[in-house]
Amino acid sequence: MLPLKILHIIWSTEMGGISKVVLHLCEEQQKDHELQISVYCAKGKSALFESFEKKGISIFAGQFKGALQISFSSYKECKLLMAKFDLIHFHSYNPLLAFAAKQSGKKIIYTEHGNFGIGRKKKLNDLIVRWMQKQFLNKSIDAISFNSEFTKSTSIHRFGLSRPIKEVIYNGVPVNLNSAHSTNQFRKSENEFLIVAIGRLAQVKRFDRLLTTISKIESSNLRLIIMGTGPEEISLKKQVYDLKITDKVSFVGQGNSLQLLQESNLCVIPSQGEAFGLVAIEAYQKGKQVLVFEDGGGVTEIVKQLEPHSVIKTESELGDLVTSLIQEPIEQNATKMSARKSYAAQFSMQVMSSKIKNLYLSN
Repeated sequence: MLPLKILHIIWSTEMGGISKVVLHLCEEQQKDHELQISVYCAKGKSALFESFEKKGISIFAGQFKGALQISFSSYKECKLLMAKFDLIHFHSYNPLLAFAAKQSGKKIIYTEHGNFGIGRKKKLNDLIVRWMQKQFLNKSIDAISFNSEFTKSTSIHRFGLSRPIKEVIYNGVPVNLNSAHSTNQFRKSENEFLIVAIGRLAQVKRFDRLLTTISKIESSNLRLIIMGTGPEEISLKKQVYDLKITDKVSFVGQGNSLQLLQESNLCVIPSQGEAFGLVAIEAYQKGKQVLVFEDGGGVTEIVKQLEPHSVIKTESELGDLVTSLIQEPIEQNATKMSARKSYAAQFSMQVMSSKIKNLYLSN
Protein backbone atom coordinates (compact mmCIF):
# COMPACT_ATOMS: atom_id res chain seq x y z
CA MET A 1 0.00 0.00 0.00
CA LEU A 2 1.40 3.37 -1.05
CA PRO A 3 1.67 6.03 1.67
CA LEU A 4 -0.84 8.88 1.75
CA LYS A 5 0.99 11.97 0.50
CA ILE A 6 0.25 15.00 2.70
CA LEU A 7 1.15 18.63 1.97
CA HIS A 8 0.89 20.93 4.99
CA ILE A 9 0.28 24.60 4.14
CA ILE A 10 1.60 27.22 6.57
CA TRP A 11 2.02 30.96 6.09
CA SER A 12 5.46 31.32 7.66
CA THR A 13 8.04 29.55 9.80
CA GLU A 14 8.45 32.42 12.23
CA MET A 15 8.79 31.64 15.95
CA GLY A 16 5.05 31.33 16.59
CA GLY A 17 2.76 28.72 18.07
CA ILE A 18 1.37 27.51 14.73
CA SER A 19 4.82 26.91 13.23
CA LYS A 20 5.95 24.94 16.29
CA VAL A 21 2.80 22.81 16.39
CA VAL A 22 3.11 21.97 12.68
CA LEU A 23 6.83 21.19 13.09
CA HIS A 24 6.18 18.75 15.94
CA LEU A 25 3.14 17.25 14.17
CA CYS A 26 5.19 16.60 11.01
CA GLU A 27 7.96 15.07 13.09
CA GLU A 28 5.47 12.67 14.66
CA GLN A 29 3.74 11.91 11.35
CA GLN A 30 7.06 10.95 9.82
CA LYS A 31 7.10 7.92 12.12
CA ASP A 32 3.97 6.62 10.39
CA HIS A 33 4.91 4.62 7.30
CA GLU A 34 1.39 5.10 5.94
CA LEU A 35 1.99 8.84 5.59
CA GLN A 36 4.45 10.83 3.47
CA ILE A 37 4.84 14.39 4.77
CA SER A 38 5.84 17.65 3.11
CA VAL A 39 5.33 21.33 3.99
CA TYR A 40 4.75 24.44 1.88
CA CYS A 41 5.71 27.71 3.60
CA ALA A 42 4.01 30.52 1.64
CA LYS A 43 6.11 33.41 2.93
CA GLY A 44 9.49 31.81 2.31
CA LYS A 45 12.30 31.02 4.70
CA SER A 46 12.40 32.38 8.25
CA ALA A 47 13.37 31.33 11.78
CA LEU A 48 12.13 27.72 11.97
CA PHE A 49 12.66 26.79 8.30
CA GLU A 50 15.98 25.08 9.06
CA SER A 51 14.36 23.19 11.95
CA PHE A 52 12.05 21.46 9.46
CA GLU A 53 15.01 20.64 7.24
CA LYS A 54 17.08 19.28 10.14
CA LYS A 55 14.20 16.96 11.06
CA GLY A 56 14.32 15.59 7.52
CA ILE A 57 10.95 17.12 6.63
CA SER A 58 10.59 18.08 2.97
CA ILE A 59 9.73 21.80 2.94
CA PHE A 60 9.12 24.18 0.05
CA ALA A 61 9.49 27.97 0.22
CA GLY A 62 6.97 30.23 -1.51
CA GLN A 63 7.28 33.90 -2.41
CA PHE A 64 4.04 35.31 -1.03
CA LYS A 65 4.02 38.84 0.40
CA GLY A 66 0.44 39.42 1.51
CA ALA A 67 -3.05 37.94 1.75
CA LEU A 68 -4.43 39.63 -1.37
CA GLN A 69 -1.36 39.18 -3.55
CA ILE A 70 -2.23 38.25 -7.14
CA SER A 71 0.53 36.34 -8.89
CA PHE A 72 -0.12 33.91 -11.75
CA SER A 73 3.38 32.44 -11.40
CA SER A 74 2.84 31.71 -7.67
CA TYR A 75 -0.58 30.20 -8.39
CA LYS A 76 0.82 27.98 -11.15
CA GLU A 77 3.72 26.89 -8.92
CA CYS A 78 1.36 25.95 -6.07
CA LYS A 79 -1.10 24.11 -8.29
CA LEU A 80 1.70 22.04 -9.87
CA LEU A 81 3.05 21.23 -6.41
CA MET A 82 -0.36 20.27 -5.01
CA ALA A 83 -0.91 17.90 -7.94
CA LYS A 84 1.83 15.66 -6.50
CA PHE A 85 -0.08 15.04 -3.26
CA ASP A 86 -3.20 13.18 -2.16
CA LEU A 87 -4.32 15.59 0.53
CA ILE A 88 -3.76 19.30 1.30
CA HIS A 89 -3.73 20.25 5.00
CA PHE A 90 -4.13 24.01 5.59
CA HIS A 91 -2.99 25.63 8.83
CA SER A 92 -3.70 29.20 7.71
CA TYR A 93 -5.76 30.83 5.00
CA ASN A 94 -4.60 32.56 1.83
CA PRO A 95 -7.04 33.20 -1.06
CA LEU A 96 -4.65 32.25 -3.86
CA LEU A 97 -3.48 29.07 -2.12
CA ALA A 98 -7.08 28.16 -1.34
CA PHE A 99 -8.08 28.60 -4.99
CA ALA A 100 -5.12 26.50 -6.14
CA ALA A 101 -6.11 23.73 -3.70
CA LYS A 102 -9.73 23.79 -4.87
CA GLN A 103 -8.64 23.62 -8.53
CA SER A 104 -6.28 20.72 -7.76
CA GLY A 105 -9.24 18.48 -6.93
CA LYS A 106 -7.42 17.04 -3.90
CA LYS A 107 -8.95 16.32 -0.51
CA ILE A 108 -8.63 19.40 1.71
CA ILE A 109 -8.35 19.43 5.51
CA TYR A 110 -8.24 22.72 7.42
CA THR A 111 -6.98 23.23 10.98
CA GLU A 112 -8.13 26.43 12.64
CA HIS A 113 -5.48 27.45 15.17
CA GLY A 114 -7.51 30.41 16.41
CA ASN A 115 -5.44 33.33 15.15
CA PHE A 116 -8.52 35.57 15.13
CA GLY A 117 -6.86 38.91 15.86
CA ILE A 118 -9.29 39.57 18.71
CA GLY A 119 -9.05 43.19 19.84
CA ARG A 120 -7.22 44.29 16.69
CA LYS A 121 -8.93 46.92 14.53
CA LYS A 122 -10.10 45.40 11.23
CA LYS A 123 -9.20 47.00 7.91
CA LEU A 124 -11.13 46.65 4.65
CA ASN A 125 -8.65 44.01 3.42
CA ASP A 126 -9.27 41.97 6.58
CA LEU A 127 -13.01 41.95 5.96
CA ILE A 128 -12.56 40.95 2.32
CA VAL A 129 -10.24 38.07 3.26
CA ARG A 130 -12.61 36.89 6.00
CA TRP A 131 -15.51 36.77 3.49
CA MET A 132 -13.38 34.77 1.05
CA GLN A 133 -12.28 32.44 3.83
CA LYS A 134 -15.91 31.85 4.80
CA GLN A 135 -16.72 30.74 1.22
CA PHE A 136 -13.69 28.43 1.15
CA LEU A 137 -14.43 26.77 4.50
CA ASN A 138 -18.09 26.19 3.71
CA LYS A 139 -17.80 25.09 0.08
CA SER A 140 -14.35 23.67 -0.65
CA ILE A 141 -12.95 21.72 2.30
CA ASP A 142 -13.71 18.17 3.43
CA ALA A 143 -13.11 18.55 7.16
CA ILE A 144 -11.97 21.10 9.72
CA SER A 145 -10.34 20.66 13.13
CA PHE A 146 -10.05 23.12 16.00
CA ASN A 147 -7.49 23.25 18.81
CA SER A 148 -10.15 23.98 21.46
CA GLU A 149 -13.89 24.28 22.02
CA PHE A 150 -13.32 28.05 22.22
CA THR A 151 -11.76 28.04 18.75
CA LYS A 152 -14.62 25.90 17.43
CA SER A 153 -17.39 28.14 18.79
CA THR A 154 -15.64 31.30 17.61
CA SER A 155 -15.12 29.82 14.14
CA ILE A 156 -18.75 28.75 13.83
CA HIS A 157 -19.84 32.23 14.86
CA ARG A 158 -17.58 33.83 12.24
CA PHE A 159 -17.88 31.42 9.35
CA GLY A 160 -21.05 29.37 9.88
CA LEU A 161 -19.43 26.02 8.99
CA SER A 162 -22.62 24.15 8.26
CA ARG A 163 -21.23 21.54 5.83
CA PRO A 164 -17.70 20.27 6.64
CA ILE A 165 -16.86 17.60 9.21
CA LYS A 166 -15.93 19.41 12.45
CA GLU A 167 -13.76 18.04 15.26
CA VAL A 168 -11.90 19.46 18.25
CA ILE A 169 -8.36 18.06 18.37
CA TYR A 170 -6.28 19.60 21.15
CA ASN A 171 -2.70 20.45 20.30
CA GLY A 172 -0.10 17.90 21.24
CA VAL A 173 3.06 18.78 23.13
CA PRO A 174 6.33 16.84 22.76
CA VAL A 175 7.57 15.10 25.90
CA ASN A 176 10.70 17.06 26.79
CA LEU A 177 11.83 15.23 29.91
CA ASN A 178 15.52 16.01 29.35
CA SER A 179 15.23 19.61 28.23
CA ALA A 180 15.62 21.21 31.65
CA HIS A 181 18.67 21.07 33.90
CA SER A 182 18.85 21.05 37.67
CA THR A 183 21.03 24.14 37.86
CA ASN A 184 19.39 27.45 38.75
CA GLN A 185 19.67 29.62 35.67
CA PHE A 186 16.83 32.03 36.52
CA ARG A 187 16.30 31.73 40.25
CA LYS A 188 18.26 34.19 42.41
CA SER A 189 17.70 32.33 45.67
CA GLU A 190 15.96 29.24 47.01
CA ASN A 191 13.69 31.40 49.16
CA GLU A 192 12.12 33.48 46.42
CA PHE A 193 8.66 32.66 45.07
CA LEU A 194 9.17 32.63 41.32
CA ILE A 195 6.19 33.31 39.05
CA VAL A 196 6.66 32.89 35.30
CA ALA A 197 4.67 34.15 32.33
CA ILE A 198 5.73 32.92 28.90
CA GLY A 199 4.56 33.95 25.46
CA ARG A 200 4.63 36.50 22.68
CA LEU A 201 4.29 40.00 24.09
CA ALA A 202 1.08 40.71 22.19
CA GLN A 203 -2.25 42.22 23.15
CA VAL A 204 -4.10 38.91 23.42
CA LYS A 205 -1.66 37.73 26.11
CA ARG A 206 -2.80 40.51 28.54
CA PHE A 207 0.46 40.64 30.49
CA ASP A 208 -0.68 44.11 31.56
CA ARG A 209 -3.25 42.74 34.01
CA LEU A 210 -0.68 40.40 35.53
CA LEU A 211 1.67 43.33 36.12
CA THR A 212 -1.13 45.30 37.78
CA THR A 213 -1.75 42.36 40.11
CA ILE A 214 1.94 41.95 40.99
CA SER A 215 2.15 45.63 41.96
CA LYS A 216 -0.49 45.08 44.65
CA ILE A 217 1.01 41.99 46.28
CA GLU A 218 3.05 42.74 49.37
CA SER A 219 5.78 40.12 49.48
CA SER A 220 9.51 40.63 49.77
CA ASN A 221 10.44 37.32 48.12
CA LEU A 222 8.09 37.48 45.09
CA ARG A 223 9.59 37.78 41.60
CA LEU A 224 7.98 37.59 38.15
CA ILE A 225 9.89 36.58 35.04
CA ILE A 226 8.35 37.31 31.65
CA MET A 227 9.84 35.34 28.78
CA GLY A 228 9.11 36.37 25.21
CA THR A 229 9.30 39.27 22.78
CA GLY A 230 6.70 41.12 20.75
CA PRO A 231 5.00 44.42 19.89
CA GLU A 232 3.86 45.15 23.46
CA GLU A 233 7.34 44.92 24.99
CA ILE A 234 8.01 48.66 25.24
CA SER A 235 4.60 49.47 26.75
CA LEU A 236 4.88 46.60 29.25
CA LYS A 237 8.32 47.72 30.40
CA LYS A 238 6.95 51.24 30.81
CA GLN A 239 4.09 49.85 32.89
CA VAL A 240 6.60 48.09 35.16
CA TYR A 241 8.48 51.36 35.60
CA ASP A 242 5.30 53.37 36.26
CA LEU A 243 4.09 50.81 38.82
CA LYS A 244 7.48 50.93 40.58
CA ILE A 245 7.97 47.16 40.43
CA THR A 246 11.27 47.00 38.54
CA ASP A 247 12.74 45.07 41.49
CA LYS A 248 10.02 42.41 41.19
CA VAL A 249 9.78 41.93 37.40
CA SER A 250 12.39 40.72 34.90
CA PHE A 251 12.07 40.52 31.11
CA VAL A 252 14.40 37.86 29.71
CA GLY A 253 13.47 37.82 26.00
CA GLN A 254 13.57 34.49 24.17
CA GLY A 255 15.02 31.57 26.09
CA ASN A 256 14.63 28.04 27.41
CA SER A 257 11.01 28.10 28.58
CA LEU A 258 11.18 24.53 29.89
CA GLN A 259 14.14 25.40 32.10
CA LEU A 260 12.28 28.45 33.40
CA LEU A 261 9.19 26.37 34.17
CA GLN A 262 11.37 23.78 35.93
CA GLU A 263 12.70 26.45 38.31
CA SER A 264 9.36 28.21 38.85
CA ASN A 265 6.86 27.98 41.70
CA LEU A 266 3.89 29.06 39.60
CA CYS A 267 2.92 29.75 35.98
CA VAL A 268 0.37 32.46 35.20
CA ILE A 269 -1.25 32.78 31.77
CA PRO A 270 -3.21 36.06 31.82
CA SER A 271 -4.42 35.78 28.20
CA GLN A 272 -7.87 36.92 27.09
CA GLY A 273 -9.53 34.96 24.29
CA GLU A 274 -6.51 32.86 23.33
CA ALA A 275 -7.18 29.75 21.23
CA PHE A 276 -4.91 27.33 23.10
CA GLY A 277 -2.10 27.40 25.63
CA LEU A 278 0.90 25.19 24.91
CA VAL A 279 2.65 26.74 27.91
CA ALA A 280 -0.03 25.33 30.22
CA ILE A 281 0.70 21.77 29.08
CA GLU A 282 4.46 22.35 29.34
CA ALA A 283 3.99 23.66 32.88
CA TYR A 284 1.91 20.61 33.81
CA GLN A 285 4.67 18.38 32.41
CA LYS A 286 6.86 19.92 35.11
CA GLY A 287 4.14 19.50 37.75
CA LYS A 288 3.60 23.24 38.11
CA GLN A 289 0.31 24.94 38.91
CA VAL A 290 -1.15 27.19 36.20
CA LEU A 291 -3.45 30.15 36.86
CA VAL A 292 -5.67 31.53 34.10
CA PHE A 293 -8.52 34.01 33.78
CA GLU A 294 -12.11 32.95 33.18
CA ASP A 295 -12.10 34.79 29.84
CA GLY A 296 -8.84 33.12 28.76
CA GLY A 297 -10.40 31.09 25.94
CA GLY A 298 -8.99 27.67 25.02
CA VAL A 299 -6.33 27.69 27.72
CA THR A 300 -9.08 28.04 30.34
CA GLU A 301 -10.63 24.78 29.07
CA ILE A 302 -7.34 22.97 29.68
CA VAL A 303 -6.89 24.25 33.23
CA LYS A 304 -10.55 23.95 34.22
CA GLN A 305 -10.62 20.22 33.50
CA LEU A 306 -7.84 19.58 36.02
CA GLU A 307 -7.89 22.38 38.60
CA PRO A 308 -11.07 24.51 38.34
CA HIS A 309 -9.98 26.52 41.38
CA SER A 310 -7.07 27.81 39.27
CA VAL A 311 -9.47 29.67 36.98
CA ILE A 312 -9.97 33.16 38.39
CA LYS A 313 -12.29 36.02 37.44
CA THR A 314 -10.57 39.24 38.48
CA GLU A 315 -7.13 40.71 39.10
CA SER A 316 -8.04 41.04 42.79
CA GLU A 317 -8.88 37.33 42.96
CA LEU A 318 -5.57 36.53 41.25
CA GLY A 319 -3.70 38.60 43.84
CA ASP A 320 -5.42 36.82 46.74
CA LEU A 321 -4.69 33.38 45.30
CA VAL A 322 -1.02 34.15 44.61
CA THR A 323 -0.65 35.49 48.15
CA SER A 324 -2.08 32.28 49.59
CA LEU A 325 0.19 30.14 47.40
CA ILE A 326 3.26 32.01 48.62
CA GLN A 327 2.33 30.96 52.15
CA GLU A 328 1.58 27.31 51.23
CA PRO A 329 4.26 24.81 52.28
CA ILE A 330 5.97 23.26 49.25
CA GLU A 331 5.85 19.73 50.69
CA GLN A 332 2.03 19.70 50.38
CA ASN A 333 2.28 19.90 46.58
CA ALA A 334 3.81 16.48 45.81
CA THR A 335 0.48 14.74 45.06
CA LYS A 336 -0.74 17.68 42.98
CA MET A 337 2.47 17.74 40.96
CA SER A 338 2.09 14.05 40.13
CA ALA A 339 -1.53 14.58 39.03
CA ARG A 340 -0.51 17.45 36.73
CA LYS A 341 2.18 15.36 35.06
CA SER A 342 -0.29 12.54 34.44
CA TYR A 343 -2.83 15.00 33.03
CA ALA A 344 -0.26 16.51 30.65
CA ALA A 345 0.35 13.08 29.13
CA GLN A 346 -3.15 13.23 27.61
CA PHE A 347 -1.96 16.06 25.37
CA SER A 348 0.81 14.14 23.65
CA MET A 349 1.84 14.64 20.04
CA GLN A 350 1.11 10.95 19.46
CA VAL A 351 -2.54 11.45 20.44
CA MET A 352 -2.87 14.54 18.25
CA SER A 353 -1.23 12.82 15.27
CA SER A 354 -3.52 9.79 15.59
CA LYS A 355 -6.66 11.95 15.65
CA ILE A 356 -5.46 14.01 12.69
CA LYS A 357 -4.85 10.82 10.72
CA ASN A 358 -8.40 9.67 11.44
CA LEU A 359 -9.57 13.00 10.01
CA TYR A 360 -7.50 12.38 6.89
CA LEU A 361 -9.21 9.02 6.42
CA SER A 362 -12.74 10.29 7.09
CA ASN A 363 -15.23 10.33 4.21
